[in-house]
Amino acid sequence: MTDSKIIAVIPIRGSDPEFAEDPNPMLAGVPLLEYTIRSARESLRLDRVIVSTDHRPVAEACRRLGAESPFLRPAELSRPSATVTDVLLHAVEQLKRQEGYGAEWVVKLEVTHPFRPKGMIDDLIETALEQGLDSAFVAYEEVQSHWTLEESGRLEQLGQGVDLPRGQRRPFYREASGLAALTRVENLKEGRLYGNNVGLVPLRDLFALVDTHEGPQTPSYRQRAGFRLAELLAPGFQKALSL
Repeated sequence: MTDSKIIAVIPIRGSDPEFAEDPNPMLAGVPLLEYTIRSARESLRLDRVIVSTDHRPVAEACRRLGAESPFLRPAELSRPSATVTDVLLHAVEQLKRQEGYGAEWVVKLEVTHPFRPKGMIDDLIETALEQGLDSAFVAYEEVQSHWTLEESGRLEQLGQGVDLPRGQRRPFYREASGLAALTRVENLKEGRLYGNNVGLVPLRDLFALVDTHEGPQTPSYRQRAGFRLAELLAPGFQKALSL
């Protein structure tokens, strides 16, 4: 298992709001790209950090920050109809075609989730390998009460009763695969991101919930609520990393 070829793939479309305005947008004085690329490069379990983009200026910016961008992905894989599975598989196949490099695992990382706790990527990889999983993702652990709205309009509570003490509630897990999702290449070849034996790594870090795309559509990505929140929190996140 220690010899497994594990790569990170960071998918970026040139038409995404951030990169349509600037191929190297800044977040609190630091390139937005750097948050994700730095986390990936600090991993002890990743063999390579690959950026999949259709936009040459983005590719060049990522190379300057230490990531690889050995190809540009075709326009059809940057359309809204393209799936992330297609994008990841294309990256794997390009590396095989160009270099003969055969990745066995892929970790998907999205730049719109900039705040990853230190060691999180390696925790995800090690969990999957040690438990014999074929895929896994990061999830935010919650013990709050959850409800769903049925088609009839009736509210239905999920899980335990609201009167159960917090410490005794069985947690819910909110998928946060933008932070990191790991899968075997065989799953991608079958057209799916997750296999039959999927697991998760729970987080309780509030920084990790920030998504710069969140919020109503605005003329500029900088006006989005998620991006503005990220700018406010970035100094605190940087301080937490240094502790």
